[in-house]
Amino acid sequence: MTLSATELARLRRKLGDATGTVFSDAELNDIYDEADSDFDRTLLISFEEIMYDAAKFNDYTAGQTSERKSQVFDHLQKLVTHLGATRAGKQQVRIVGARVVPPRIKDEPR
Repeated sequence: MTLSATELARLRRKLGDATGTVFSDAELNDIYDEADSDFDRTLLISFEEIMYDAAKFNDYTAGQTSERKSQVFDHLQKLVTHLGATRAGKQQVRIVGARVVPPRIKDEPR
């Protein structure tokens, strides 16, 4: 199943990929298929792939100038953890009732 144009736009907006430079439409549709047509799981897998790519970044220092690109990975890791926890929270099971079980009959000593 493929994403509609509206779903693609929504997914790109949530990923911060309005220009379409991170993922092509075909890649997003492939991730959507991998996620079994679950939009939230598609978002999570997409951020995981961006995080895996960000793991290649390194810090750079030259004199008074420094860039800490490893922060990108750290922030993405926190985001993926947050999305995973949010997704897991949606799948919680709630017990809404309890059934009364009669006691077992036992022989009593006399």
